[in-house]
Amino acid sequence: MLKIKNLKIYDGILIKQNINFKLQGLSLIFGDVEKPQDKGMTSNSLGKTLLLRLIDLTFGASLDKSLADSLSEFMIVAEMEFDDKTVNVTRHLSWAEKDNVYVDKNVINLETYKKKFGIDRNLYVRQILLEPRKSLVHSYSIYPAKNDILAFLELTNLRDVSDNISSIFDTQNTIKGLSTELKNILSELKLTEKELNKNLYIVDKNVTEKLEKRKELDKKIENLSLADEIDKNTDKYSELSIEFKNLRTGITFLESENNRLMSLKESMNSNVSSAEVIKTFEEVHISFSELVKKNLEEVELFHKTVLQDQKERIERKIISNTKKIEIYSTEMEDISTSLDDIGKILSDNDIYKNSVKISEQLNNEVKEITYRQGQLSRSSNVVKGIEDESKKLKILYESAAEIMNNFVNKITEYRDFIYGLMKQLYDRPIEVFFDISLRDYNKKTRPILVTMNMQGDDGEAISEIKKLSVDMLLFKVNKNISIIMEDSANFNGIDSRQVNKLLEIFNNLACVQKKQAIISINKFQLDGDSENSAFIDKAKVCVLSENNNLLGVDF
Repeated sequence: MLKIKNLKIYDGILIKQNINFKLQGLSLIFGDVEKPQDKGMTSNSLGKTLLLRLIDLTFGASLDKSLADSLSEFMIVAEMEFDDKTVNVTRHLSWAEKDNVYVDKNVINLETYKKKFGIDRNLYVRQILLEPRKSLVHSYSIYPAKNDILAFLELTNLRDVSDNISSIFDTQNTIKGLSTELKNILSELKLTEKELNKNLYIVDKNVTEKLEKRKELDKKIENLSLADEIDKNTDKYSELSIEFKNLRTGITFLESENNRLMSLKESMNSNVSSAEVIKTFEEVHISFSELVKKNLEEVELFHKTVLQDQKERIERKIISNTKKIEIYSTEMEDISTSLDDIGKILSDNDIYKNSVKISEQLNNEVKEITYRQGQLSRSSNVVKGIEDESKKLKILYESAAEIMNNFVNKITEYRDFIYGLMKQLYDRPIEVFFDISLRDYNKKTRPILVTMNMQGDDGEAISEIKKLSVDMLLFKVNKNISIIMEDSANFNGIDSRQVNKLLEIFNNLACVQKKQAIISINKFQLDGDSENSAFIDKAKVCVLSENNNLLGVDF
């Protein structure tokens, strides 16, 4: 696994920082704030978070555009350890070099670099924590996504259930899509789901009856007894009429298909852009970091690309259908002209004319009712699809439950670790129960639930303590990553004595597990009278202050 031994930050050829990190134990990036009465301003201008972001680049993070714009003349050179071997890694901070990584002076692209050193960013971002989050499952949303859950299962060594959980997510999404489609169709038909079978039965009967009636009428037209002049044109008229009706039926089908495709295409236009999401939050004075905005934009771009591909396929099909309609229409015009010529000969036959008129009316009725029949059949198929997917989902839940039963002892170990951790943090009675569980079968609610219930502390910082304790659990038990990074913002609001204790625990875990913990912290967040102040001083690898910030420039 990959570790960082040293980081040099260059401005051109000038070394701005030269920092050595501990390969085992805690490396502290210390904010020596000299004006604690103005904590917000001074602690945010030192470069602690920036340093963590630069370290993250050596672990395969993508270069942020805003960072490149600000530090385009800078580069970082890191001495890394991988499988007990030293590797020199260089990354230039100019946007033109965003996809390049220099490994022992050999340039490779970023994706190759991550593959070469076994860096799975979906896992690393769960241990490189540079901003506060909203969930125990290392998510920046209160509703963890599929990737959040799967990464959590991987890092807690519960990966055996991952395939089932992934399939549950996918099946739930399929059911959601089918349910939305059914809702739209029923809204168009002005029906409820309970009325579906009844209406489909009645429509099927009506279509059968009208088609039979049309068949009898066509036969009657063909068998009409006409005068000699009329009789010799009857066969030709009948053939042309059949061909004309076939073309019209074809057009009806193609037009119905185009209507369905256009409705489907319109249903894809209800997306909310990342800009609109950000604007909505900004209106209530909630701001996003540039990293979150970029992630939102990437998700939006991916979603738009998929939708655009689907729209293009639909548009091509609509164009193809439209061309066929034009060809059929031209052929119908030609046939119509011929029929008109013959019709002049047959115009004196009232029975024939009345039959043709009735036939045209019947055809229009058939056209309308067959479209409704198609929509009803489609909705019936969707209902069947939902039923099939629901059965599949139930089986997946049952299988996942069997696998989760095998993890009872492991989850108990994790629960004991969290319990013991909290006992170290509190000098008063505290009750805590940590659990990783599978929810009961549900078509909508996501399957894995991670909870931590505490009694004995109702302070404002309890949420942050819970999240940090889960960070420690993953740091301790995961077999994929040998480093954890925490930004000072993740300790905001926590009692200074508890912060000191948390840092000590991070250090002990890192030493026992032979891993790295790199944490930024501010002086005002610590208890200066604590017994472990000497330990804090020993852990410092970089001290930043108002007069000695990271790069010697204002941020």
